Amino acid sequence: MKKVIIPCLISVVGLLYAQTPTNKYHKIVINGIEHETNGIDTICIVDTMPEFPGGKEKCFQFISSHLRYPESAWKDRVEGTVIIRFVVYKTGKITNITIVKGVRGDLDNEAIRVLSLMPKWKPAIKTGQPISMKYTIPIKFGLPRE
Repeated sequence: MKKVIIPCLISVVGLLYAQTPTNKYHKIVINGIEHETNGIDTICIVDTMPEFPGGKEKCFQFISSHLRYPESAWKDRVEGTVIIRFVVYKTGKITNITIVKGVRGDLDNEAIRVLSLMPKWKPAIKTGQPISMKYTIPIKFGLPRE
């Protein structure tokens, strides 16, 4: 694998996977935590979102410093954005890393590998208590233009 240290070619943006509530949502309680649901989608409104230690910029730095462009993808000139979802557990541990939208096995596996190296995050807070919460981010793999 070749290590690519070109920050402008790899971008990471933290996103909360949430749906905008409609007037048909109603409150439910799951594991003692209040959520809203319309029977299809369930959302949790929190006081504080999960956060990588040091914030989004430090998260970007962590990913870009640990990410290695797979040699096979480099050779084949494959680029794309891997959308990856994980759970920030109430202890801050990253669990249940899954691919929402993949590009190709080697790029998808590299995104999973890097996320599995992450340190503990600050968990989401709801009513003063840490809770587990899903979090989704895109990881863009790009090659230099010739």
